[in-house]
Amino acid sequence: MGNVGPREPIELKAWNQVTQDAWRYRLDRVAHHWVLRYWREDGWFNIYQFSDEPYYRDDYAHHNYYLSTHPASPFTQQLVAQYNGASVRYALTGLRLKTFLPEQPVQERLITVEELPEILRSLFRLQIDEALAEKLMNAVRLKSSLSTRRSEHRPAPPPPENPESRRSPSLDG
Repeated sequence: MGNVGPREPIELKAWNQVTQDAWRYRLDRVAHHWVLRYWREDGWFNIYQFSDEPYYRDDYAHHNYYLSTHPASPFTQQLVAQYNGASVRYALTGLRLKTFLPEQPVQERLITVEELPEILRSLFRLQIDEALAEKLMNAVRLKSSLSTRRSEHRPAPPPPENPESRRSPSLDG
């Protein structure tokens, strides 16, 4: 979410095409809603869809509260960081690092827990002291070990059904 979004407002005008730094966007009016798209190597890609319907502060508050507190929210279950630069964008989800460059395919790689603090400092420009770095690495290690244990204890799926067992007993036999 948000890693390829615009860095500045875009005038709400049908078929409005703008360039912000190295990124191209287009705002289209489709049926009863708007679609914000950005240009990538394979053409226009939909980012957001919204309507003219009024949306109130309480609506946002409810969604923000849910995303920041609910156990099923991806933001409470893993480390999430984004950097929205003029010529490059980074997204980190858990230990999966994505690099976005204008009109190029997304580059993706897994980083190690030990790389995490320096990547947050250098790519995401966050100020992280050694105490916080240690807490972050321990939290990611704990999450990883819990995920591994959960997958080890999942029950095995039932064996595939033998098609022969579904046949009706023979009246001849």
